[in-house]
Amino acid sequence: MTLDEIDHWMTQITEMMVDTNGKINKVAELNLSLGLKLDRLADKVDKLADASAGTSEKLDRLVELSLHSEQKIDRLAELSLRSEQKIDRLSDKIDLLADKIDKLADVSAGTGEKLDHLAELSLRSEQKIDKLADASASTNQKMDRLVEALLRREGQ
Repeated sequence: MTLDEIDHWMTQITEMMVDTNGKINKVAELNLSLGLKLDRLADKVDKLADASAGTSEKLDRLVELSLHSEQKIDRLAELSLRSEQKIDRLSDKIDLLADKIDKLADVSAGTGEKLDHLAELSLRSEQKIDKLADASASTNQKMDRLVEALLRREGQ
């Protein structure tokens, strides 16, 4: 996996985490708001019971509001469950990504060792090439002397 791919995955994971965090905050706000509404509802029920014991219409309305609140609580619980599932999946993806990053680090370490070995081999090769060049220069000088000696010998 390349660093660009890792960066891409990390960006996606970060975006998903931010998105999930935002949703969790919204769920918490809804939960708080719902709690406050339930408190107000309880106060209203007490006042209505005191003020109008025989008003069945008002009681029916309160029952309806209570049912509606229960539905909201059920939806909130469902949202919370889905958020937990998403967090679990995100956690799994983060674990997989961490494993991939560990493998990439291992490969990278091996590559560094191979590059060091390659640099060593390159240095040795340069030294051998220098020796060959020296030997070639020496051979050329000897050949020049031999040619001069032969020319002198023929010239005599």
